[in-house]
Amino acid sequence: MISVILPVFNGEKYIADAIRSVVDQQLPDYELIVTNDGSTDATEKIIAGFDFPIRLINQQNSGPANARNNGLDVAKGEIIAFIDADDIWPPNKINQQLSLLEIYPQKEVIWGRTRCIFETREIEQQYAGSEIVAGAYFAPHLGAALFRKAVFEKAGTFDESLTFSEDVDLYHRIEENGLIIHHTQKVGLLHRIHGNNMTSNPVEVMKGTLKAIKHKLDRSRIHE
Repeated sequence: MISVILPVFNGEKYIADAIRSVVDQQLPDYELIVTNDGSTDATEKIIAGFDFPIRLINQQNSGPANARNNGLDVAKGEIIAFIDADDIWPPNKINQQLSLLEIYPQKEVIWGRTRCIFETREIEQQYAGSEIVAGAYFAPHLGAALFRKAVFEKAGTFDESLTFSEDVDLYHRIEENGLIIHHTQKVGLLHRIHGNNMTSNPVEVMKGTLKAIKHKLDRSRIHE
């Protein structure tokens, strides 16, 4: 079984697209776990409108790291995938990455590339000259990856003290624990840029990145 974990906070505008992109993978055996992180909009109503099983966890707003961890706590699958409520998986993403896990049994993470989709032309122009406009690029976006569940037993779950860059922190800990990541050139995630992304504040993103780097340095000092 593959467990798909989707954290959401006030995602009424996009969550239906994210859920459909999961269903369109046509996986024979999977569960979709949606962690509703205290949404106050129509998110829960939209989720209830789908006519297939969705495991819904409602919680007080506690941030994406906590929402993902709560999803992991109940996940039954030996393979774990994540998608954010405003992103989309490209067709056949899971089966392509699953086949790589089967080809390379010693590897514990398959990490694909990300391609951005911009909600408006004006938003795209704000990123003119950036690699995210030029084409598919590598970034530690969780939605672009596929994990063996054992990864979280060995490297730990998400650091809930991090509001931003919890994905970067996890990537660091996977490497530090000697777990093997296979990077594929295929696109594993369509990342929607709409102007209200959590990562649209560059100052906060930089603070989060620096905090994740500090955590990495602190861990290296402990093991010296």
